[in-house]
Amino acid sequence: SNYKKAGNLFLKSWQEEDKDPETLIYLNNALLEATKSDYYTIAVAVPIVRNKNGSVKHRELAQKILRGIGHAQTEVNLELFQDNDKLPNNFTEKLLGKDVINGKSIKGKGLKVLIADDANITSEAIQRAKALVKERDILGVVGHYASDMTMETVDIYNSNKLVLISSGSTTEELTEHPRNFFFRTVPTAKIAAQYLVDYLVENGHQKAAVFYNPRSPFTHSFWQEFKQQFTNQGGELVDIKHYDISKPNFNPKQAIEEIGKTQDTAIVLNPDGQVTNAVTNAIDMIKENNGRNVMVGSSGIARSKTLALKQPDLFENLVVSVSWHHLNSANPQVNQDAQTLWGKSFNSLTAWSALAYDATRVLITAIEKQKNPTRLGMQKTLKSPDFSADGVTGKIEFEPANGNRKNPSQILVHVVPCPNQESGLEFVPLEYSSCDQKH
Repeated sequence: SNYKKAGNLFLKSWQEEDKDPETLIYLNNALLEATKSDYYTIAVAVPIVRNKNGSVKHRELAQKILRGIGHAQTEVNLELFQDNDKLPNNFTEKLLGKDVINGKSIKGKGLKVLIADDANITSEAIQRAKALVKERDILGVVGHYASDMTMETVDIYNSNKLVLISSGSTTEELTEHPRNFFFRTVPTAKIAAQYLVDYLVENGHQKAAVFYNPRSPFTHSFWQEFKQQFTNQGGELVDIKHYDISKPNFNPKQAIEEIGKTQDTAIVLNPDGQVTNAVTNAIDMIKENNGRNVMVGSSGIARSKTLALKQPDLFENLVVSVSWHHLNSANPQVNQDAQTLWGKSFNSLTAWSALAYDATRVLITAIEKQKNPTRLGMQKTLKSPDFSADGVTGKIEFEPANGNRKNPSQILVHVVPCPNQESGLEFVPLEYSSCDQKH
């Protein structure tokens, strides 16, 4: 059949290419059709960031999110594909190596995943959301990533009674003005700020200067939380003229000079979710600071682009707050499976992948708990006080009042030498002195 052909083509590109998560998701979808399997459908809205001419600028973030989703989808579908007479012989073995992942279908059915690209542009995000709510088969959507995109689209999902579960949007606006159909696996800005404030105060840093994007719901939210918590604990915020890290003409050198040669002012870096050039500017500030002042940052700093600076001394005083790290995983098995699934060039799951995996697990669990799954049933199930799902970041339960995660946790990470990484460096939890050695 055509699907069999499609399956073979996808398999070929999966084996030849650098194990691309998007390919794995399309492969899963094609195989569900080829095997004439029954399935449930969910969607994911991810940001594939493009240049003005439409060419892909960076897909790293989208790939990390899709990696978590493709992994969870494959776990569901494997059972249906194993020894299926409609597929080429030993198909799943060729796909993943034998017995890699324990396949577990949803009540004998598979999982189809539709991918919508919001490009991290609000007009695109709105278009995608309007299209997704019209697809009646979709039982839930994982997304959006940036708080900016989620704030622009959340009411579209809410008024159409379709569950939206974000693995990336941390803005407190959604705590203050909750929506019935919105949930998240990521801890909110308040939690991320709290960990950094506690770190600074415990280490005797009484003064801090915050760099952020005042127009981004996420970074504005973080700034409000940081300001309140830091001053409550006796800290003083240094007023700076060039605090807007998202401005096109932002000058990192000037910003570092403005903080002055005093070493007692901590620098707080809080770039937006890649909606502007703020991440690049934050990385340039790390470079300009040259390890002098203590720097703390939100999760957007903990990425390979930062480590690509390749100079360990730049990071001596840098600490970043992230929501999960594979070395402290609540479910190491998923990490091992990921290693096998994504092959040699893959290092380890990132927080982005883990939180997206968990958002998918939440939707899968909600489908399993209903006799005849419906959109409304999804929301009722997730709002129920006794709902919980097991994820790689721990047990996932929600506050019925606002869809925030109960007992969210953060981890503080710093940069250490790690010879097996491309940059020779790695972000690890503070208690590690090298990439596999605790203090």
